[in-house]
Amino acid sequence: MTPQHAKAGAEMDPSNTLAAEVGRMAEDAYRRRRNADIAHITAEARAPRHSDRKVTPVRHRRALLLLAGTAAVAIGLGATAYAVGGRTPRPAGPPQAAIENAAVVQELNRAASVVEKGHDVRPLPHQWLYVKTVFADSGPGTKAVRQPPLETWTRFDGRRFASMAHVLSPSRLNFITIDPSKEGDDRTPAQEYADLRAMPADPDALLAQIQHKVDTVDRPREVKLGAPWTDEDRDDWTFRHLTAILDTEVPVPHRLQAAVYRAAAKIPGVRTEQNVVDAMGRHGLAVGRESVRVGLLSQIILDPHSYRYLGTRTVVTRTVPWVRPTRSVRGYVGGGKHPGTRLMPPPSSAPPSDPVGNVQSKARAAYAVTDQAGRRS
Repeated sequence: MTPQHAKAGAEMDPSNTLAAEVGRMAEDAYRRRRNADIAHITAEARAPRHSDRKVTPVRHRRALLLLAGTAAVAIGLGATAYAVGGRTPRPAGPPQAAIENAAVVQELNRAASVVEKGHDVRPLPHQWLYVKTVFADSGPGTKAVRQPPLETWTRFDGRRFASMAHVLSPSRLNFITIDPSKEGDDRTPAQEYADLRAMPADPDALLAQIQHKVDTVDRPREVKLGAPWTDEDRDDWTFRHLTAILDTEVPVPHRLQAAVYRAAAKIPGVRTEQNVVDAMGRHGLAVGRESVRVGLLSQIILDPHSYRYLGTRTVVTRTVPWVRPTRSVRGYVGGGKHPGTRLMPPPSSAPPSDPVGNVQSKARAAYAVTDQAGRRS
C-alpha cells in the first residue's frame, strides 16, 4: 500500500471519524456550560456586595453529555504458552503490563471516590486566591535544594494581583492592577473557574474533549515546528493537560478532580508510585508517565490519605541531547499574563538535557480563599 493510500484509508477509518465526532461534541457541550457559568458569575459581580458575605458552597449541578458512541478497547490476555516435550498448550497468565495497569486503575478509582465527596467552593468576585509555592531541585544522589517560597494573591475577578517573594529581607507585598478588558485572550480566575466547571465529570467525555484539543491544536503546532509526532506524543500531551487542570490556581470542582484521576488511569503508560517526596519533603502518591523519547518522567503528587493535589515532579530518566522538556510558565489556562499555570510547547532547539536522576519539583505549600491580599486564611 502506498503512503497516499494509507493516509486515505486512515482518514476514512470509521473509528477515527467517530473519535473526532465525540471530541467535537464534548467541546461543544463544554463551551455551552462554560458560557452559561460566565454569564452567572458576571451577573453576580454586578450585584450589590455585603461585607458579611463569606465563601459560598457551590450547589452540585449535573451536566449530561450525550455521546454518539464509544470505542471499546480490549486488552488481549489470551496468549498461549507451549511446554517442552509436546504437552498440551495452556493459557498463559496476564502480562505484567496488564497486572500493573489493573493496580493503577484500582488506586486511581479509589482516589477518585474519595475526592468526589468533597464540597466545592466558589469564591466571590472581590475575594482573593492565595497560593504558596515552593520549588526544589536535586541532582543524582544529592539532597534537594529548595528555593525561597513564592506567595501570591489574585482577585477572583482578575483586577488585582499581589505577590511576596521571600528573596529579600524584609519581604514586602507588591501589587499589580490589571484591566481585564485590555488583556486580550487572557482568562481571569472567574473565567477559568467557569471553564473548569464546564468540563465533563465523566472521564471518557473528559478524555474525548482533551484529545480533541491535542489533535486539533497541539499536534498541528508541534508538526509545524518540525517536531516528530506519534501516538506516544498524543498520550504525553493528554497527560500534561490533565496535570494542568490540577495545577491551576482556582478551586477545581471535586467531581472534575475525580474525573481527572479516572481519566489518567485510561492513558497508556500511566503508573503510580508510593512514598514519593515532593519539594516540601512531604511523602505522597505519585501518578506519572514517562516520555521515553524525551527521557522524562512527569508525575503528579497526591496526599496519600485525602488524595488532594500536592504538586508536580519531573525526573530525567535518560540523557537525550538537544531536547528541553515541555515547560510550564506563569499564566492562566487560556494563556497570557495572569498568574497560574499553562502549557508551552518546547522550542525547536534547546541545550542538552540534565543528567539522569535530576529531579525538579514544585509543591503547593498552602492554598486558601481570603477576603484580602496579605491574609493566608
